[in-house]
Amino acid sequence: MIRLAAGLLAAAVTLALPAVLDDSALAVYILLGLAAIVTVGVSLLMGYAGQVSLGQGAFYAIGAYTAALLALGGVPPVAGLIAAPVVAALSALVIGTPLLRLRGHHLAFATLAMQLILLSLAGQLEFTGGDIGLQAIPQFSIGSFQAESAAAYAYLTWGGLALVLLVTHNVSTSRPGRALRALATSETAAASSGIPVGRYKLVVFALSAAFAGLAGGIYCFYAGYVAPPAPSPC
Repeated sequence: MIRLAAGLLAAAVTLALPAVLDDSALAVYILLGLAAIVTVGVSLLMGYAGQVSLGQGAFYAIGAYTAALLALGGVPPVAGLIAAPVVAALSALVIGTPLLRLRGHHLAFATLAMQLILLSLAGQLEFTGGDIGLQAIPQFSIGSFQAESAAAYAYLTWGGLALVLLVTHNVSTSRPGRALRALATSETAAASSGIPVGRYKLVVFALSAAFAGLAGGIYCFYAGYVAPPAPSPC
């Protein structure tokens, strides 16, 4: 009962804040929500499955570029936003098949290297706009509704976070969730209990990437601009 009341109170505050915050505060509020979406995926991957990844930024970028390219190509923004986590998850399946054979810090460094390579490619490929990036991305819309205010993107962001939390809760309390916890404790023991370790690791890797891709898709419509980060002078 106390947890339910706390959840309802948090939801009420979340829904009320966009109406009282100014645009500068709303920008922070939106970015906080996007970071929370990515963090939930990292928590599922590292906290439940015990897989260390430093490459979530790459899947965030994949989601952002996917949604941006589709929207600039005339595809309805809502379709682009749906495609963002799907493409990020598919990319994770392809990338994770060889990478997840590694463990511990070897996996962490491999995912970091993957992220640096993908971001470097985004800065060089013509269809991603190179270092300049993609500009004039259409605003998010569903039918006749168009998100023209920061408050609308705040609701979209925190609605996305609510969806991600719901999916994570259902996964963590299900039989696969218990298998993931067993996997995090000992892959050898989990495998001896009949758990398909490789498949579970790949699926949770793809799911966490989908969460990052969703956040990236929302970000591209909010910012109206996507570009790789500038290289460090160091």
